[in-house]
Parts: sequence; structure tokens; C-alpha cells
Amino acid sequence: MEITYTKDVLDDIWSKYAFITSLSGVTTAGRLSNDQVLGIESTKEVFMRALGEMQNLARAYGVSLPDNFIEQNITAIGKHPKGSTSSMNQDQRKGLPLEVESLQGAAIRLANRYGLDLPTISTFYGLITPYEKGSN
Repeated sequence: MEITYTKDVLDDIWSKYAFITSLSGVTTAGRLSNDQVLGIESTKEVFMRALGEMQNLARAYGVSLPDNFIEQNITAIGKHPKGSTSSMNQDQRKGLPLEVESLQGAAIRLANRYGLDLPTISTFYGLITPYEKGSN
């Protein structure tokens, strides 16, 4: 078992939340694999905008994600095997309930507290919500 020590667990939590919310949004709304997200420049830009919105949201809550947060995550998903995707996308394909309220919905509610706009995340939310209960 590998254990990682962290000075600020809140930074790590926000980093993971920002990444998962962005990746699950683009892969589920678009029904795409990670390599498709990176392979189409305009789709990659949508993913990058979502990451940037989540990075700004974290900052509003006093969490400073690294300046290269977007680039780190682009590199990270590029290392996954071709055809891999988010767990939310996998659940959608199986017709299972989706965690849209816990991910994209929660981000929107958190942003509303500070008057922030998350247009990309909000778009994902609007496109995924019809599948929240698990219909295909």
C-alpha cells in the first residue's frame, strides 16, 4: 500500500474534485473517451475551460491549485489507455444513476455563493441532468 503525505489535504480534495467534475462532464455530456477529448482540439478546449472554471472556483474558496493545473490534467488523461473514460460516462452507458448533483450541480451551487459563473460546467449539468435517474 502506498501512502502519500500531504501538507494541505484541502488542496488535494479540491484538485481531485475539479478534475473529476470537468472530466466526467465532458466525457458524459459528449459520450466521449479520454483520447477523443484530447484528439479533437475544440473538445480539448472545452475540457480546459471546465478545468479553468473549477480552478477559479477553488480559488474563491481559498484553495490555490497550481498554476499548471490545467496542463497537469491534460497530461494525466493522455496517459490513460485509449478508450478509457470517466466512471460517470460508464454509468451513463449502463443506464445507471449519475452523480451529476454531487459533481456539476454542487459546483454550480458553490459558485452561486460567490456570484461566480461556470458556463462550461453549467452546460455539462444541463446536458447530463436528463440522465441523472439512469435512463438511456
